[in-house]
Amino acid sequence: MIDYLDILILCACGIAGGFLSGLLGVGGGIAYVVFISFYLQKLGSSDYLFVPAVIANSMFCIFFAGLSGSIKQYLNQNFHPKPILITGLASTFAAIFFSYSITHWLDYNRGNFTFIFILLLLFIAITMLLKREKENKLEEKPIKNTSIKFLGIGILSGSLAAFSGIGGGIIMMPLFTNTLSMNIKKANAVSLGVITLMAFLTSIYNMVLNPASLVLPYSIGLISLQISLPIAIFSVIAAPFGVSLASKLKPNTIRIIFVLFILAVIIRMVSGYF
Repeated sequence: MIDYLDILILCACGIAGGFLSGLLGVGGGIAYVVFISFYLQKLGSSDYLFVPAVIANSMFCIFFAGLSGSIKQYLNQNFHPKPILITGLASTFAAIFFSYSITHWLDYNRGNFTFIFILLLLFIAITMLLKREKENKLEEKPIKNTSIKFLGIGILSGSLAAFSGIGGGIIMMPLFTNTLSMNIKKANAVSLGVITLMAFLTSIYNMVLNPASLVLPYSIGLISLQISLPIAIFSVIAAPFGVSLASKLKPNTIRIIFVLFILAVIIRMVSGYF
């Protein structure tokens, strides 16, 4: 069972994930996955539903962090509804399709999950290090067929979210900045908005429509409220502070923080697996 110390740890996870969500536009999933995995194991989640449950609970927490951060971005007049809607709906479709596939068709076990998660983080860290944005970059280059590109980025991010539980922001950020030449602060806002929309719709699916269900106390569908609710509540509190700091930092400073955090998560995942 989860005791008071565990609840405090989950609250701290929510603060860290929410802050990083607002700061980096990644939804906080790279923090949530580690702790959700640990506590689902502690509560005795079945191996059959372990990976789908980790991903579902991470997405549930990501919604709250993303919503709080997106509201702050809107108040800061850094909100972009068209790319959010196009990318968000595409990513939602892909995330739900692959979430269902993982639960019912694919042999996607804990080892596969850890391996793909670490490879994804390494790829993103290298990509972000190679692309250095000029400090005075205020203008974006005009890009043709942006709607098609937003659809493609949405499908890719939703697919990766379904397989990793990290919300897709960690792949959207470099794609927006490298492929569409967005400045990093606009990319942060769009990524956060897409994550919020996708996480909301996939959470409804995992709580109501997904035929799989956890056999754990205080669970709705694949969502364990005793794990996810403390994280979600405190992520709402912390996300606006991350958004405020991001608006004050230089773009390359945000990139460095992004990469350092990814490396820390990789070390934690590798040490926990071996």
